[in-house]
Order: sequence, then structure tokens, then C-alpha cells
Amino acid sequence: MTVFRLGAERRAVTGAAGFVRHTALRSPLLFVLATTLGSPLAAAATLQISPVNAEFAAKQNAIGMTLSNPGDTTVYGQVRIYTWTQADGEDKLTPTDAIAASPPILRIEPGSSQIIRLVRVANTPPATEQSFRLLVDELPEPGQPVQSGITIHMRYSIPVFVAPPTVPAKPDLRFTLKTIDGAWHLEAENHGGTRAQIGASSLVDAAGKSHPLTSGLLGYALAGQRRAFKVSWPVGKPPVSPLALDAAINTVPTRFVVNIDGGG
Repeated sequence: MTVFRLGAERRAVTGAAGFVRHTALRSPLLFVLATTLGSPLAAAATLQISPVNAEFAAKQNAIGMTLSNPGDTTVYGQVRIYTWTQADGEDKLTPTDAIAASPPILRIEPGSSQIIRLVRVANTPPATEQSFRLLVDELPEPGQPVQSGITIHMRYSIPVFVAPPTVPAKPDLRFTLKTIDGAWHLEAENHGGTRAQIGASSLVDAAGKSHPLTSGLLGYALAGQRRAFKVSWPVGKPPVSPLALDAAINTVPTRFVVNIDGGG
């Protein structure tokens, strides 16, 4: 079984056919695939995907997503779905057959759209909220000769959730600021029954000074799981209690007390 460990930091891994893969889970765009054959850069087409978050109701077995091509070139792509979990503070994607995506191969003409149908294989609702990621890879045009330069192919990662039969409790979050491998990380533990989307966030120190972490999406803490996010903190000034976090949780502004592990 193949398991992908996906961190929030950007890193490069050489893949098949000379592709270089960059990972960045904080963005809906997960990977940029680049074939390096010279210095010129050829941009690939870009898809628009709706909705950006997909969710099955408890008794719902099928949903649709729309992929639109606003560009002037045909987009070719591949669709796959993975179970999304969090362990050791990281996101992990594992191939799954719990949800089928159809069609798995795409050809979208300029100005056109394609509906992707997602179908749950099991008919019984899950006991707790389930999390998946739908990956859409842009592919080179079939039969196209290899070109000199760098061709960018995009990978999109869309969250997919399956709701339990009863309305889950709200996220129940605990935050800890700690050092991991010499770098500060904000660890989010979600003891609740549903995911927490952590948006615009700032740490507030004992003096009341705000230290912005992100103005957009920091990431997700999945139901019953734990995620650590690398953050910056002033050098030479270890954090001390009381420390707070102001964050948009599922778009709702919320303040949390932050525990400190290893900093003061």
C-alpha cells in the first residue's frame, strides 16, 4: 500500500519522467509538476473547480463536482481519490476504493466544463466524519512531442468529507506551541467530531502583541486527529505564558489559550 506523507513545507522530490513535485498542503493547489528540459517556461492551462470543498450527507451516495477550463487550450487530466488522515503531526494520503471518481481521465476543451461524479461504494453511513482528498493532475497532451524548456502541470487537491448520521459536535481544539527539530510548530489537537478549518491566525504574546501566522488558510485539524504547523517566532525571545491564538475556525473568529512546550 502506498502512503503519501504531505507536509506544509515546500519540498521537491524527483518523480517519473523527470517530473519535479513540490508539495504545499496549505493551498488548494497541492503540487506543481515541471518537466525540465531547458530554460524557457511553458505554462499549462488552469482549471477552475467547484465546489472547493465537497461533502456527502450521511445518506448521500453520490455528489458531483464541476471542472471548468477558462483557458484557450485543451486540458487533459487524471482524477484520483485518497483517504486523508493525520498522524505524527502530518497529513497522509492513502489510496482508497471507498469512493469512486468518474470519469478518471479528463479532456476538457477551451471554454467547456466537465462534471466529476463521486460515488460512495458503501451504502451504510459512517460512524464518524470521514475525510478524503480528490487529486486532479493536469497531464501532457497525448502524442505531443517533447518540447524544450519547462512545462508546468498543475495538481489540485480538493477536500472531500462524508458526514455521520447524527450531527457531529463542533471541533474541540487544543493548541500547543512546541519545538520540533529545532523549529517552532503550532500543534492542533481536535477532540471533536468534525474537522476544523484553521484560517487567518495570529499568536498573541503575554504583552498583548500580535504575531501574525497567516492571513489565509493555515490548514485543517481533522476530527479526532492532530496536526502540527511550522510557524515563525522572534529569535532570542522564547514565548512565555499566557499565550493566546486568534484564529478563524470554520470561518468563525475564536480565541484559544495556547500551551507552551519547550519555550518558557
